[in-house]
Amino acid sequence: MPDVRPFRGYTYNLDIVGDFSDVIAPPYDVISAEMRKELREQSEYNLVNITLPHMDEESNPAVNPYTDAGGLWRQWSKKRIVTQVPEPAIWRLRETFVSPLGRKMRRTGFICELRLAPYSTSNVVAHERTHAKPKQDRIKLMESTHAHLSPIFFVYRDDAQKTRSLNEAFDSLPPLKSRTDFGSPVDLELTKVTDRSLTATFQEALADLPALIADGHHRCEASLTFHTDSSLSGGLDSAHIMAYLVPASSKGLVIYPTHRGFHSLDNFDQNNFSRRLEEYFIFGDNPVDENLPSITYMRPDLKHKVITLKGEKYLQLKGEVKPSSLADLDVVVCEEVIAKKILGLSEDDISHKKYIHYFRSEDECRNEINGGDIQMAFLMAPIPIELLLSVMENGGILPQKSTYFYPKCPTGLVMRSMEAS
Repeated sequence: MPDVRPFRGYTYNLDIVGDFSDVIAPPYDVISAEMRKELREQSEYNLVNITLPHMDEESNPAVNPYTDAGGLWRQWSKKRIVTQVPEPAIWRLRETFVSPLGRKMRRTGFICELRLAPYSTSNVVAHERTHAKPKQDRIKLMESTHAHLSPIFFVYRDDAQKTRSLNEAFDSLPPLKSRTDFGSPVDLELTKVTDRSLTATFQEALADLPALIADGHHRCEASLTFHTDSSLSGGLDSAHIMAYLVPASSKGLVIYPTHRGFHSLDNFDQNNFSRRLEEYFIFGDNPVDENLPSITYMRPDLKHKVITLKGEKYLQLKGEVKPSSLADLDVVVCEEVIAKKILGLSEDDISHKKYIHYFRSEDECRNEINGGDIQMAFLMAPIPIELLLSVMENGGILPQKSTYFYPKCPTGLVMRSMEAS
């Protein structure tokens, strides 16, 4: 893993803003216009006012939302709405929640600084493709605020015993407690450590361990672009980012699937599409061969059907993707075979979500199909964390929205300024 270290982060002044629950928000890319409105109504100091400013362009095109966001960040700092901690620190975040499958779980991670470096020269591994427009949006926000406002979520292969020892040290300190409810409640415990011997132990425990970007690919690549462009980053401490590092041994670390629905396809003919599917897949009520990738297929006039990629098509796909183990993942089969080969979608169509909706639950897919909003859907299976780490460490890059780490790490618990303290 690249250099990790404690830092003098900014936190909300709770004497002014009240409880954390009123001012923190989810990451910007999962916030709808309706949720943004609700968050702003909770508190004039909710961080969504800064992290998601560009929605204001719709109501007033003359407004430069990024300039306004930067001005608001500096105003909050000046008025001590947010204050910088006096000593470099590392924070442990514990999140207790009920999973989408109804299980009570707890995930533990650490917020610290992580040195930026190109993927090819570091132990940081990306696992999803990124696109230019959202990266440019985040670069503009960094240019105006000179701050990292939302931690990037990483998973790292850890030594479970060292992780237990770290947690025991954090357990001796009192946490700050709060709760979020962005659709379902999550209890938060945030513990700050400034003790130099403990922060040194933390750095030693994470030395040279590979880290996978779980959530925040666009923000990570935007930060690297910002840092390497001296016209943007000159005079700033842009060589580090704020990271939320979750050990792979954390029992609450679970990957959930993101399902695919297709809509608004030009000249779409269901019978022709079914014939094309049958060229590549075998239909059944269950997978016909557990060694071949299979997908659950939904359409309005069909009960769930399981489609299994034919053996010769599977071997063909293994020869087309790098590493070949990507062919074992249903998200890759759905994009490379169904979206591109059968439906004829281009990379541009896919990257701009022109004909694709993404869903968190099977019920959402069913409702959209029954309502006529999508023409068909494909249900993805969860990817085991060990399989994901293995594929990524061999250089595999997955389609966008391949993984869903729940819950998302909140924005606003800790923030990082790139300006000199």
